[in-house]
Amino acid sequence: MKFKQLLIYLMFSTQIMAQSFNGEYKSLLTSFKSEIDSTRNYKEKAEFNLLISNEYIVIQDIRLPKKLLIYKCKKPLKKLFNIFIKESCNNEHMENNSKSNITFYNSKNKLNLMISDKESSQVFFNLIKNKLK
Repeated sequence: MKFKQLLIYLMFSTQIMAQSFNGEYKSLLTSFKSEIDSTRNYKEKAEFNLLISNEYIVIQDIRLPKKLLIYKCKKPLKKLFNIFIKESCNNEHMENNSKSNITFYNSKNKLNLMISDKESSQVFFNLIKNKLK
């Protein structure tokens, strides 16, 4: 009996460790929170396209199609309980070469993505994975 429980546990934990978020997504809701100036905080309905790979996360606001937010993540995905984090991603779209953490988490069975640093955080809610064509 204990062997079966151990086998089930190992199968489940291996499946979790192999978690991959690669693909194209869409988000229709975002929020921004500034740790420095709360007057900059907002939550809005807007369409965003997201491309997620093992090394890059690219975000496009369809209202500004040429202004891409590009994050290069060299470190592997870390799991903390039911949260997955990519630490110290380079903000390729910024001149100051700053770093952000990328967090994937589920809330109400919906996948969300949060980009954060010590000054601010932005969440893209309810990611919808685009179907393969």
